[in-house]
Amino acid sequence: MSERVRERERMTSVRMTRWLMILVALAAITCAVATSRALAHRDAALVAQDDLAQVRRDLRQISGAVGSVAAMAPATNPSSPGADMNRIIRDAASKAGADQALSGIETGPSANRAEAPLLVRFEPLTIRQLVSFVYGLRASDPRIRPDTIELSAAPVGPEERWTATVAIALRTANASGR
Repeated sequence: MSERVRERERMTSVRMTRWLMILVALAAITCAVATSRALAHRDAALVAQDDLAQVRRDLRQISGAVGSVAAMAPATNPSSPGADMNRIIRDAASKAGADQALSGIETGPSANRAEAPLLVRFEPLTIRQLVSFVYGLRASDPRIRPDTIELSAAPVGPEERWTATVAIALRTANASGR
């Protein structure tokens, strides 16, 4: 072989070696970034696991207190069509510690105004307060049934809080028992 051909082969070999070194460096950087992201997701998963454990503890504590909430709730006459829903809702919010978070009570959309749900709106409150409110509401009058609860994450603060809208239906005597 001529000197020129050997030189060209040697230069090709050097170029290939450089490209392989660049590819190995890029692979190492990619692995480092992937490892970093995996660790960040792992940390987020651990935080979420701790949050779930706290929610479960809170729910166990709340469900254990349901009997005492029912005993403390004022008796209402379920057959009275003129029951003061506003008072019942405000009392349940107060007992749940959510009276300061209660921002409004209004009639929801419905074709029949008599069957329209009440929409109870809360500014940031904890899940514990919301669940206590729902339990207290059901305990105060068995005709009251929360149909839907819409949650939105509130701005980040010292503890996790949510804005909530609870749609409440009043079950009548002729309604099917659900």
